[in-house]
Amino acid sequence: MNKKNIKLCRKCTSYFYNNVWRKGDIKKALQTLFLDEKPKESLPNLYKQIKLGQMSFILNNDKGQFSVSFSEKLCDTCSRTKSGYFEGIFQVRNKKNSNFPALIEKTQEKILARKGVFVSKIIESKTGVDFYISSNKYLISLSKELWKQFGGEIKHSKKLFSRDHMTNKEVYRGTILLRLTDYGVGDILIIKKSLYLITSIQGDRVKTNELKTGKHRAFPRIKKEDYEEIIPKSEFFRVVVVTTKPILTVLHPKTYETIRVENQIDTKEQNILVAEYKGKLYVID
Repeated sequence: MNKKNIKLCRKCTSYFYNNVWRKGDIKKALQTLFLDEKPKESLPNLYKQIKLGQMSFILNNDKGQFSVSFSEKLCDTCSRTKSGYFEGIFQVRNKKNSNFPALIEKTQEKILARKGVFVSKIIESKTGVDFYISSNKYLISLSKELWKQFGGEIKHSKKLFSRDHMTNKEVYRGTILLRLTDYGVGDILIIKKSLYLITSIQGDRVKTNELKTGKHRAFPRIKKEDYEEIIPKSEFFRVVVVTTKPILTVLHPKTYETIRVENQIDTKEQNILVAEYKGKLYVID
């Protein structure tokens, strides 16, 4: 009878077979490797049997019978995670930016989806969040991708960590700082008394829609001295439409006055999203 041993990670769902740690469902793996039918044991019971030391498992396929035994061990990724291993730090700063939570969520989502990469710890401070990441190479590509999507200022630095005894090369730990601007996608910037709705950010390039004229405009980079004020999207509010012809008017929710909006649009909606600036209302189309 052929004998096979499969190691299962005691922390995650990885299993070790043919000298490789693999992610996935061990029941499906058994079916693929040895069976025409799935094991009768449920997955929880299978793990329970392993932990209790009940590890006899005989499976059949067209090549004969297999006696499969199991053992527990931490996989390479979980072992490194437990030890606090990291190669680089991704520092995200400026909680004032309305898209800061989205950036943090996207960072975690990207790392989680990346095979073989993990976060050993996350430290939150008053100004931002630090991610300790297991791969410096991935840290570089991740930060570049997020900078293109969310913009801001990006800085790289590195610190000597150790020396590789096999290659005698110096090993560095990298730190990448992504400092967001105070504005984000969906916010309005007041530039020379005009209202510009930010529609997208691609690195240093900011695309906008001038609300009064409806014209699209792209700025190569917008610094603090380039705008007078920010109206964050959190301050937008909905109003009831009173008339659409010959002009679009709405009911102000605080004063209950009927007001003409500054940027006239065609709409069939009964309520619309607006922003207020110096007592005037602008439709966020």
